[in-house]
Amino acid sequence: MGGYMGKLGWIDLSDGAVKVEEIAEDVRRKYVGGTALAAYMMRHFRFGEIDPLGPENVLIFASGPLTGANVPTSGRYAVIAKSPATGIWGEADSGDRFGIAE
Repeated sequence: MGGYMGKLGWIDLSDGAVKVEEIAEDVRRKYVGGTALAAYMMRHFRFGEIDPLGPENVLIFASGPLTGANVPTSGRYAVIAKSPATGIWGEADSGDRFGIAE
């Protein structure tokens, strides 16, 4: 499973720091799809304690493993964060070329 190009990119907007790390093979197999991978990533944050409007809230842009492949409806991506409207998981899903943009 080489989806997601096998990597996660972390960008800290407070200082502009960028970090790229490999996604372990077992994680890629267990959490297939952009939303599932985002759920895995959220485990690393104290999601229940995060202020949805605070600087500790994360904004995850996640594409699926087939994004960019010549497969119908594969050009999708999701944007995930703790929702200020509900205080729980918030997600928006969209398609078009953004999911495959370089």
